[in-house]
Amino acid sequence: MGGTSTSLAGLTSVTSTAFTGSLQGNASNIIATSNTTLTSLSNLNTVGTITGGTWNGTAIANNYLANPSFYVGTTSISLGRTSASQTLTGVSIDGNAATVTGGVYTSGDQTIGGVKTFSNKVVFASTVDNRPQFPGGMLGLDTGDGDFDIWGISRDYYPSHATSANAWGLRWYGTGNEFRFVGGGTNRVVMDMDTGDIVSTGIISGTTIYGTWNGTAIANNYLANSSFYIGTTSISLGRGSASQSLTGVNIDGTAGGETLATVTSRGASTSAALTLSSTSLTMSSHYYTLMYSTNDTYVHFYPSGGNSTNYSAVNWRFWTTAGGTKVLRAAGDGTFTWDSSVVKTVANSSYSTTFSSVTSVTVTHNLGTKDVAVFVYDSSDNMFWPSSIVTTSTSVVTVTFASSRSGRVVVVR
Repeated sequence: MGGTSTSLAGLTSVTSTAFTGSLQGNASNIIATSNTTLTSLSNLNTVGTITGGTWNGTAIANNYLANPSFYVGTTSISLGRTSASQTLTGVSIDGNAATVTGGVYTSGDQTIGGVKTFSNKVVFASTVDNRPQFPGGMLGLDTGDGDFDIWGISRDYYPSHATSANAWGLRWYGTGNEFRFVGGGTNRVVMDMDTGDIVSTGIISGTTIYGTWNGTAIANNYLANSSFYIGTTSISLGRGSASQSLTGVNIDGTAGGETLATVTSRGASTSAALTLSSTSLTMSSHYYTLMYSTNDTYVHFYPSGGNSTNYSAVNWRFWTTAGGTKVLRAAGDGTFTWDSSVVKTVANSSYSTTFSSVTSVTVTHNLGTKDVAVFVYDSSDNMFWPSSIVTTSTSVVTVTFASSRSGRVVVVR
């Protein structure tokens, strides 16, 4: 059939390579190279590539799709997934979300639950309103006007805790401008930032501590040196008032007044006198002093309880016109000497002793010279001449008899 027709009926097959217009009706099979509209087709096996148009059929199931799912980050999401909470992995958000659930805002207020671990440092803004706070006592808990918990031991132990046993840490006390270290509800250490004072309820230890101590008295057992020596006498700090003897002490200078019961040493004085309140002056060792007066004399004192070579004595030394000195010495043995020569006195001009039934007698007269006269008397007071008389030394004579005799010997200087 050729030509042009506006209506065809009763045809079982239509084949055309140049068909134009609209073809309506029921066909078991349509083979077309191109068309603009297909309506109400019950079976379409091959259609080629659909490049345009609007799909108005039923929903296309996922199994008819080449890609029925897609990935967000590393999380796979299927087409047609119903609404439910979901965790996305491998996702970085560029920008600020209006609301974040289970994540962290980059701006605005947010309460974050759970434990967050930061692998790098966290930098906070420097403005006052943006400084970090950790309510619960860890860092920055407002407890009043100007009062602030800076640091607490843990969530349940912080300085302002209502229970004393749980109050631990560091706090700022705004009223007194103080840092307070709290232990068991008590201010253990308080640092006053106005005055610089430090108050502690315990012991402050250190190699060197500077400042002014205004606390309670420090007991001696906390001091490295709780005593000191005056001479060789140890004196403890805090010693009460009481009489005391000092040993090993030399006084350099002149005291305004001296009241002494016992003097062991005294240096030279050119003006002040030595005044004693007791009746005696006791010397514990050899002693030498100058006691000047208008006649320019001075005195030597020697120890008491002398012996045969060193008696207790007083020496007066006189300066001579020739610039030398001469000494008048009064010794405890009863002798007086002037310039080393014995001065004759009643006490040193004679000596006597008795003897009984001996053939010789040694007489120790201590007259200090061999220039003596010796007289021997028998027991009836008759003088007789012995066999010999020897001036053995300036202190001793030896008398010998022809036979055993008794009587007395008198030595006269």
